[in-house]
Amino acid sequence: IRKELLIDIEKMSNMVSSMQQQVIKAYEAKDIKMLDVIFTDEQRVDDIYLKLRIALESEISNHPNQTSALLTILFALKNFERIADYITKIAYISKYVVTGEGRTHEH
Repeated sequence: IRKELLIDIEKMSNMVSSMQQQVIKAYEAKDIKMLDVIFTDEQRVDDIYLKLRIALESEISNHPNQTSALLTILFALKNFERIADYITKIAYISKYVVTGEGRTHEH
């Protein structure tokens, strides 16, 4: 797997981990601005996932003998993306609990 893909994989996993920590801190602090950052971060995670998915599909085409390993990575990345979606839902609910306002972002 190419080095730039590994860098993006690490970046994506670090972002998801940071989002998880941030949503808890934001809720505890009742910090709406911190919750709003999660919505932006989730879009960035989606963008990285799409980029990586396309790149990994290309890698599978170019290196069919590595298909199993590359699919495992792709499945793991999809799970990171889904975790980011769940964290974002927690942020929406937290924002509602803090402000009483409904969703301002549709997901």
